[in-house]
Amino acid sequence: MLNKVIYPFILAASPLLVYYYQHLEFLSPFGLILSVLGCVIVTLLFYQGFKFVFKDAHRAAIIVSFFLFCFFIHGYATDTLYGREFFGFVFFSRQRHLLIFWVILLMFVGGVLFVLRWNLVRVTKYGNVLCIVFLVGLCISVGVKRWELEPTFKRYSLTKEEATKPKKMLRDIYFIVVDSYANSKTLKDMYDYDNHEFEDFLKNKDFYLVSEARSNYASTILSLSTAMDMRYTHDPKMGTNSPVDAVASPYDMIANGRVVNFLKLLGYKFFSFQTDWIGTHLIREADYEILCGAFHEPYFDYLVDISMLRYVIDNSDDKADRTACMIDGLKELPKYRFPKFVLAHFLLPHPPYIYKRDGQVVEEETVINDKVCSIKEQYLEQLIYTNTQMKEVIEQLISKSRMNPIIILASDHGPDSHLECAGEGGWMDPPDIALQERMRSFNALYLPETDTSELYKTMTFVNTFRVVFNAYFDTDYRLLDDKSYFSNYDALYKLKDVTNRVIYDNE
Repeated sequence: MLNKVIYPFILAASPLLVYYYQHLEFLSPFGLILSVLGCVIVTLLFYQGFKFVFKDAHRAAIIVSFFLFCFFIHGYATDTLYGREFFGFVFFSRQRHLLIFWVILLMFVGGVLFVLRWNLVRVTKYGNVLCIVFLVGLCISVGVKRWELEPTFKRYSLTKEEATKPKKMLRDIYFIVVDSYANSKTLKDMYDYDNHEFEDFLKNKDFYLVSEARSNYASTILSLSTAMDMRYTHDPKMGTNSPVDAVASPYDMIANGRVVNFLKLLGYKFFSFQTDWIGTHLIREADYEILCGAFHEPYFDYLVDISMLRYVIDNSDDKADRTACMIDGLKELPKYRFPKFVLAHFLLPHPPYIYKRDGQVVEEETVINDKVCSIKEQYLEQLIYTNTQMKEVIEQLISKSRMNPIIILASDHGPDSHLECAGEGGWMDPPDIALQERMRSFNALYLPETDTSELYKTMTFVNTFRVVFNAYFDTDYRLLDDKSYFSNYDALYKLKDVTNRVIYDNE
């Protein structure tokens, strides 16, 4: 059996299988099966074509495997090499340059295989063994992780006291997350930009600006889940290395945590906008899911991001369409005359940097996807565009609502240019300036006609809804310590308490 060609088809499925393992709490197994089946069928077609050319199954397997390697690594290679100088020369200033390189490389390997008439059965055997071992190990890992996560989420239910609170006229609540939006001090000190015009607009609208806002975590998934469940994603009592199942699945904390359950039981309807970020891509627990832009399965978006498909499929247009749809959708929501809680997660000013400040979408070839030292100008262009759009949204929400709504406009964390530029340190051992850029965030609250005495200048996401609910629903949530924890994406729960390194009086 090991003489039969198997390994190219396992290689074709491997990126999706690893992606599922990394994010299985968000992803559908059915979607995985369909996506893997599609990749395997396409690989089979390529294999049959090369088999016809080489008149040899084993040579066809090698060239197909090498093609798959080039195909799947293209996205990472583009982000890593795009615009970088080597010996004073920029080799890859366009995606097509890298594609030409892959074509030349494939032609060279194909030529070698065609000329050298070696017996390659042993290569097939070794390839099959290695890929089967990898596949079995990955399946075991998926099973273990699934078993660990399955019983861990403790669904929130109201206490008797909370459930019997007297119902009053319920205001709409808008939780608008602008991803990677920097704090004003970060903008002034690190980007040489004064954001006073936008902040003055918010103040004139009676927003409270949390002047020394910080993120609880460095990643969107942990930060947003903490806000939506009003507690830390890890269990501080167990230390900073507590695993994901110490508290809950982060996805469940967003989609079905304390905030959503509390408001639903009070009579709110939950609105969510579909995004192209996995955590808010499609929240099935929402009463109303607003689909914007082209609807793709997460697996498809992932393949576009990592592979040569990104050259064929222009996601910048999709992002522009999705953003416009979300903006227009938010402006229209006040017409629904029932109490609603709206989660709108904008991937702005988060990369890719597709917008100029006037809203013009840049050409696909100049879209910058990578987060490197040289993108500060593009980041500011997209941030200024974000400011303009948020002004329009806020004006419409306040003017069209039946009664002044509650609006929380906040970022999950700051940008990461210094993390990307810190060399070997970077995400593994970041310097203070990188931590301050990433962990200092933006937070502005519009809380009309209520006592706002609990608001304070160092408030973090974990306490945002505690303060809001105490102010409007007569709850008595205790405010938690405002801590900031850093981790990298490869080890989300290997957390470091960096609070003292990112507080604003510790320069």
